[in-house]
This record gives sequence, structure tokens and C-alpha cells, in this order.
Amino acid sequence: MILRDLKNSMLFKACEYSKEKMGMDKFISVNDGAMIQPEEDIIRFYLGAHVLGVVESKYGIDTDLPADVEELVKTHHSNMQDVFFRIFTYILLISVGESRHGKVHSKSATILKQYGADVKNFGTVVNGKQNRSASRHEFLNSDRDLLDFSRYCDWMFLNCFAGMGSYGGQKWKNISQKVTQVLEGEISPFTMVDVAWALVHNTGSIFNKNTIYHHEVNGSGLTQLLDMQRGGAIPAMIKHHDKYKSECPSFHVVVSADFFVGEVNAAAVILGADFHSYVSPAVIHEAGALCKHVFKKDEDEKSSDSESTDFELAGHMDLGVMKIPTLKRKGA
Repeated sequence: MILRDLKNSMLFKACEYSKEKMGMDKFISVNDGAMIQPEEDIIRFYLGAHVLGVVESKYGIDTDLPADVEELVKTHHSNMQDVFFRIFTYILLISVGESRHGKVHSKSATILKQYGADVKNFGTVVNGKQNRSASRHEFLNSDRDLLDFSRYCDWMFLNCFAGMGSYGGQKWKNISQKVTQVLEGEISPFTMVDVAWALVHNTGSIFNKNTIYHHEVNGSGLTQLLDMQRGGAIPAMIKHHDKYKSECPSFHVVVSADFFVGEVNAAAVILGADFHSYVSPAVIHEAGALCKHVFKKDEDEKSSDSESTDFELAGHMDLGVMKIPTLKRKGA
């Protein structure tokens, strides 16, 4: 097996989604009906990205991998794929849930012409419902093409929410459009996951809709995890969690990193002990940490550098060890 084929496989599977009329069981099975912390999936995803980055740096993308390395890569790629399908499903479900607030009745003819009868009927039935779960249930039981529904959400958030304040609008299009972009091949599943952590709707983080994911515990903890990722320190954080807490009193990760210690140790056996080498807070700071007060360079750090930052920066996604950040949030 070569790494290029494995990376491409997730994209191909995602694009098949647009051709399927998926039943409710497929959505629910994405997470077995249980909710998890988004912070847990951040660690899972970027640990996998780190493994793939190290493997690529050691073996290249078009070289047959040794058997033990291949198994390691398959395990972490599968974990990353699980995260993608959770995120994909979550964004799709919260988008169709939000769509119930749109003023669609005067635009029924346009919806029918652009998105088909299934979508038009869905929009009419759920319009004005108070409970978002009722909208999700209606969607999950409808006969549909996912791309039609995602394009519909993108369109209606801009065209059916005029004057509705905290509902719909450009921010919700920014959210729903991630599904459309994956299905149309405009962005990869990897990129979708990478940007998802920083998406916001009109009143805050997307992780507050009580399906698939629990609420994120707090914005600062999430930002710190993303700072660790930017510094190439996710395996180090898992292996040396107590040391970071000791050296950085403001550092906190609510999801126990101990949950991933076995995976990090197993990777280090195959990829070398430097896989989980300690990364100093100064290196994380220099890599562009947004929570600068947590990973400050020295005790003389100026107080102006101690402000808590709730995301910004938007950039690349490359799956190299230290080349994954995109971020954003703040005004999103």
C-alpha cells in the first residue's frame, strides 16, 4: 500500500454520499447514538494527521510501506475517517435543523425548480417547527439527494432569512456550505474537519446543538488544543500531559489525554521515540499560539501578550507534521 491511495480513499467515499439516498440508520450509526466531546475528536483527528505526516516524511507518498507502518497508518486513517463522517453528519443535521426558520412559502416555486420536489416538500413541512429534532427527523426519513439538500441550505440561508437577526444568514451558509464543498470536490474531507472546529453560527460555536457532539467545554480549552496542533505537539501533549500542566499553569485539556496514550506509545514503537518527544511551550508559542499567555516564552512576557484569544488566522492544510492550521472563529 502507498500513502497516496489511502489519502484519496476518504475523498472518494465522501463524494459517493451525493449519489446515495441514505437511510436514517446510516446517520445514526456514525456515532452509535452516543454523544462525545468535540475536544476528543480534535485530538483523535490531529494525532492521526501527525502519524500520516511523520510517515510521509520518512517514506514518501508513493513508496510501498512496511507492513507494520501500513497497519499503523490504516488505524489512524480510519480514526480520522470516523471523525470526518461525524463532522459531516453533524453539520448536515444542524443545517437542515436551522433551515426550519426560513421564510420559504413565497419561494416554493423557486425551490421546486432549483432543488426538486423532495426538497420543496421538506421545506414546506418543517417550516416554522419549534423543535429542531423534528426537522432532522423529517429530513432523515425523506427521499433525498444530499447534494440537493446542502445546496438548498446554502441558498436559503441567504435568501429566506432577511430581517431574522440571529437566525440563518451568511454565517449559517459558511457552515452548511462545507457539506456542499465536500460533495462537489471543492475541498477535501481533511480540510472540512480542519475548519469545522472554528465554525460559528450567529450566537457562538456550532457545537451546541445536542446531537452527535456535546457542547464544547470552553473556547479557551479548544483553542489550546489547536495551539498544540499548530506546534506539532499533539503526541507530546498526550505523552507529557502532566508536565505541560506543571509548566503552563493556565493549560487545561478537559478530555483526558490518557485516553490516547496507548496509541501514542504504539506509534512511537514503529516511528521512533522522537514521535512523542516533548515540545517546549516556547516552541508552541513561536509556532503562532493564539493563547500566548499559556505558552509564553519566559516569565518576563508582557501583560499585553496575556489576552485570551478565541481563534483567528486562516491558512493551509497539508498533513505535514507542522502544517495543518486553518482556524478562524471570532467574527467567522
